[in-house]
Amino acid sequence: AHYIRRAFADGEDLEARYGMAQAAMLAGLSYGSESAGAAHAMSQTLGGIIPVAHGQCVAAMMGPVMEYNWKGYPEKFARIAKAFGIDTSGMSTVEAAKAAVNWMYQLVEDLEIPGLEEQGVSPDMIDRLSKEAMKDPQTVGNPRDLNEKAYNWIYKRCFNLTPKTV
Repeated sequence: AHYIRRAFADGEDLEARYGMAQAAMLAGLSYGSESAGAAHAMSQTLGGIIPVAHGQCVAAMMGPVMEYNWKGYPEKFARIAKAFGIDTSGMSTVEAAKAAVNWMYQLVEDLEIPGLEEQGVSPDMIDRLSKEAMKDPQTVGNPRDLNEKAYNWIYKRCFNLTPKTV
């Protein structure tokens, strides 16, 4: 969180790139001990149907996935807010959790991550994608229980077909 905008803005910023490399390594290490959850399940499903970049899809879906997930573990998302560098003093746990979600939406916008439609995904695919995502093993690592209806809601949020709830 500390380095990502700097690395995006200036690819020659070696400190920022080093910080991102460390973050990628830590993410990879943690991935070995925990399932990655909905964003990865959704992206893997999508990549099995049409040619899209996995990481770009994960990034595009992260805001809606976090928007769904924070309610399942608000304390964890409040800690995520602090890790993002958000000053959560004076915030309730719920307010801090929502701040983390909004931070992610802003990050995706700041990094100019293309939305799913820009990546060639059609909203007409939502029902199929929701069914297929339920079969992905990453689903079990999600902080909030998932079912086909939940995946459908998240995919719809990716296309702004349902109102934002944070």
